Amino acid sequence: MVQPLDVGNALAQGTEQRQARLDIERQNALQGFMAQNAGALMAGDQNALAGYAQYDPQAAFGMQESRQRTALATKQA
Repeated sequence: MVQPLDVGNALAQGTEQRQARLDIERQNALQGFMAQNAGALMAGDQNALAGYAQYDPQAAFGMQESRQRTALATKQA
């Protein structure tokens, strides 16, 4: 007996697999970026921060905000 095609389910599975592959590729790219730029990022390099923002904008914004608060506190002290 021939089973009917479940096109909707096949599309959903394909979409999930593609998303999983894209997530892995993104994670690998972030790991590569961090391997090359972690020191510059921690030293406050704006170019490294801009590069990091491409992978995680919220974290990069948080780092920038933290640096600004630290600079302000140091200036006021």
